[in-house]
Amino acid sequence: MGQAKLLKTTLILPRVESHEAVSKLAELEWFHPLQNPSEHSNPYFDDLLLNAQKLYQDIDEVIRALSIPLETGVMATLVKGAPQEKTDYKINDIQNFIVELEKKSKLLLEEPKSLLKTQLQIEKELEEFRNAQDAIGSASKLKMELSELRRLNTFFAEIFIVNSKDIKEIQNSLSELIVYPFKLNDDKSSIIVIGSQEDSEKIMKVLRSFNVHPIQIPPDLPQNPSIAFDRCQKTCKELEKKSAEIVKKIEKLKISLLPKLLSLYESSKLAKDILEVTRKPGGTKNFAV
Repeated sequence: MGQAKLLKTTLILPRVESHEAVSKLAELEWFHPLQNPSEHSNPYFDDLLLNAQKLYQDIDEVIRALSIPLETGVMATLVKGAPQEKTDYKINDIQNFIVELEKKSKLLLEEPKSLLKTQLQIEKELEEFRNAQDAIGSASKLKMELSELRRLNTFFAEIFIVNSKDIKEIQNSLSELIVYPFKLNDDKSSIIVIGSQEDSEKIMKVLRSFNVHPIQIPPDLPQNPSIAFDRCQKTCKELEKKSAEIVKKIEKLKISLLPKLLSLYESSKLAKDILEVTRKPGGTKNFAV
């Protein structure tokens, strides 16, 4: 088999015609432009490059979110064989090529983007309810409406979750106030502290010294710890089920779209790379080299 003879050629032409020349030269399989950047860019290429970069970024984000490897691993090739599907493009103009890729991208990415967005929203909600469940967990046995307790005008009343071993010391520190303990388990207890409004600052200061803060339940949940905890448990189970269903759909979709997504990724990257090289060809303000 013979070897192709490589030649280095310098082409000088009006800068406004450089995009057409590059499009024609790109039809040659062995055409490789040498980078010789200039401070003068081609506005035509600048606009196309922005479109190509956005297209590439959109595809790249979806591929990363789906955890799709850009190259087939050795083991996967041995087990499943090398990928057979390929996409051929006949490019007459770089602008039309990008427009075609944008159309394909819009159709191909619509479903995975929607599923990924839904999955992200479910994970966010699941994290919020799990955090609320953890925060309420120790107080889940309390059947008390916290909002009613905090509506008192003359008295200050608050409920805290503390280490059982600290109760005696807390009672001594607030000896002139009402401190009512309720054992939750071997390690934790709840205490209701009642005093005047003037005592509120002292109460909070003493409890902070034990690294303890009032029970806080998100406002969109019932303010009864027991009911709120049950609501969180139920919602977490529902969201976990939805999350598992979405994951299955995404995995199934990933398998069916894999060849097309990789083809679209490579095509968009090629368009972006070509435009990054050719947008500032060397030369003067009016002529490109």
